[in-house]
Amino acid sequence: MHFGFLLALVLALLAVVGVFVEIPLVSTYAFWVAIAAYVILASSVIGARSMYYGFSVVLTLLAVVGVFVEIPFVSNYAFWIAIAAFVILASSLTIVKTTVTITKE
Repeated sequence: MHFGFLLALVLALLAVVGVFVEIPLVSTYAFWVAIAAYVILASSVIGARSMYYGFSVVLTLLAVVGVFVEIPFVSNYAFWIAIAAFVILASSLTIVKTTVTITKE
């Protein structure tokens, strides 16, 4: 695994735990920690442009816009939408990596 993937995973897990347990600074900015994790994960991937990647980008942008502008449902669950986008991106990268490994053998 790459360092960027591991760092993004740790940040995302820290953000989720920070929602349920008071962690100084992380709990206050859990949404932005999740967005940082997504950006680190998305930028550490080169050449992984798939339907899932595009869908996760749209979800992330929708969540960020939902923080600043009132969008029904999206604004209330912006954090969880961002986490869903992170999970979609991370799982699509794992699927692509596994598929590439299987086809090389």
